[in-house]
Amino acid sequence: MRFRLPRRVLSAAWLLYAPFFAFPADAAVRPFPEDVSIQAFIKPAGDKLQLLVRVSMAAFNDVQFPARESGYLDFPAANTTLPGLARYRIADSINVYEDGILLPKPRVVSTRAAILSDSSFASYEEALAHLKGPELDASTSTLPGQSWMDILFEYPVHSAQSNFSVQTRFAHLGVRVSTSLTLMPLGRVFSYQGDPGTIILEPRWFEDVTQFLGWGFNSLLDGTDYLLFVFCLVLPFRRFRDIFPVTVAFASAIPITLLASVCGLAPDGLWFGPLLDTLVAISILYLALANIAGGITPYRRALAALFFGLIYGFSFAFGFASKVQFAGSWPLWSAIAFNVGVEAALILVMALLVPVLGLLFRYSSAKKIESIVLSVLAAHAAWHWMTERWDRLSRFRLSWPVFDAALLAAGMRWMMILVIFGGAVWFISGMLRSGNERRHEI
Repeated sequence: MRFRLPRRVLSAAWLLYAPFFAFPADAAVRPFPEDVSIQAFIKPAGDKLQLLVRVSMAAFNDVQFPARESGYLDFPAANTTLPGLARYRIADSINVYEDGILLPKPRVVSTRAAILSDSSFASYEEALAHLKGPELDASTSTLPGQSWMDILFEYPVHSAQSNFSVQTRFAHLGVRVSTSLTLMPLGRVFSYQGDPGTIILEPRWFEDVTQFLGWGFNSLLDGTDYLLFVFCLVLPFRRFRDIFPVTVAFASAIPITLLASVCGLAPDGLWFGPLLDTLVAISILYLALANIAGGITPYRRALAALFFGLIYGFSFAFGFASKVQFAGSWPLWSAIAFNVGVEAALILVMALLVPVLGLLFRYSSAKKIESIVLSVLAAHAAWHWMTERWDRLSRFRLSWPVFDAALLAAGMRWMMILVIFGGAVWFISGMLRSGNERRHEI
């Protein structure tokens, strides 16, 4: 008896593997671009909005550009293919909104190919003159992957005074896509990696607050190590009143260093980020081991939360630093809103964790063992994070600072932070002691 596969299985296999036979073999192995750089200028003027874009042709390595026999780019022939490429590969990756309403697809006014050494996009005026000027001479010798594609788009708008926002989706063009978008005539520059979502070019205060509230909220929820720290922090507690001092201590420490970083009081060395990541892992390991050993009083746990909250405030400040360029004229409001978003996420996580842990341990006959097992798993993850991040940190060579006026000013600023921190410790310690005294009286 011969064995035959069912027809459904054969059909499914054909649908799965058909795409591999539908395209040439060289397309399947063509390398994905590593680094892609994009420059852009956007300017509302009258009843139109101009968008000037420069993108490396290396982003289109799946396109066969016309070339001469020598292999160099045939500029006159290539210029005839650029409008279609601009329309379907670039314009389709950009959404422009006027007062929240999506504008229609832009008109491709002009396209130009340029060599890598061309500096036309140093300013808006030079870039516009370049796109309206003559094309490159046919004798110019450069490879397609070493050239720029420059584009002038025009969008119809109702008024140049409208509230505009832009959403770019360039991340698919390469492994690392860096974009620099300049708003004219203000000259405000937005520099970002990948796709940052919708950028409000000139946000109003309530738009700014709403935007940064969301970013602050997500910054805690998106961090696995942050969530694991909060989990270890509240694991021994079963009632909301027991975690109140710990929550207050941790939540009050975060804005101290977050706002200090916003005011430029944090170190700006490249080593500072890896140091914070390492300290975050150490904080999780400390709490996990404390949960395993037991015996740590709520007072000491609150002081530990206060100390580690300072570290997490600096860590959240790194996320804020990459977003503050989108704050427009409201940097202070954005910092406050970002911090409120972080605190709201913290309260939400704790409010969900306490009842979940309470239900988990209510029907358990081995509460202590289960708590130890969960803490061991957290300690295992934290140990691996700590070793990996310490290895990254150890690659930086730290040198002794130069004793000058700048160092003295930095020292004074840090003294201010320490005074604020000391005041917070004194206040929370007094609150905890008074709470313990009330319990003893009862």
